[in-house]
Amino acid sequence: MAADFDTVELDSKSDSEPAGPAGMPAKVDNPSKATPGSDKNLRSLRVVRILAIISIILLFIQFLLGMWANLFASFPIPVPSVNPIDQIFTDGPTLLAIHVVVGILLGILSIAGLALAVHTKDRRLILLEVSALASILLAGESGIEFVLSGYQDDILSYTMAVGFILVFLVYSATELARGRNDGRRDR
Repeated sequence: MAADFDTVELDSKSDSEPAGPAGMPAKVDNPSKATPGSDKNLRSLRVVRILAIISIILLFIQFLLGMWANLFASFPIPVPSVNPIDQIFTDGPTLLAIHVVVGILLGILSIAGLALAVHTKDRRLILLEVSALASILLAGESGIEFVLSGYQDDILSYTMAVGFILVFLVYSATELARGRNDGRRDR
């Protein structure tokens, strides 16, 4: 299931729309009437791609931090009167706190990517971004539940890993499809 981002045309020339200088798209006076091939959509597609690349890098870091926490971290002992999430930042290992912060950043990037995808009106891109956000939410919620379980429920750790691999696959598929489409355009 490779996404094809060629649905947004690079040349917005049409019979009803005059072209700008040197074949460039004509300036759109009203941004709400932007055509699928408008400069705004092309910029949004570029930003979505940049966010996907940044997310892949952060996912790599997140994986390493998560594996380190799973194998080597001494988790803080839950104290009934203390919020376990707060305890990560006060009594937990620094790398575990960084793991949580990177997860939050991934969620923010995913929301931004989805907002930009909606702006482009590219259904396949929107579907990929929704899938990425759902996978990040699955991993994040599993992480929160794992902490609340006192770091004892291994199925929640496994579910975090499933969310991670799903979002990694979505962003990788996005980049592979984009690279394949860029190669087709060069021919």
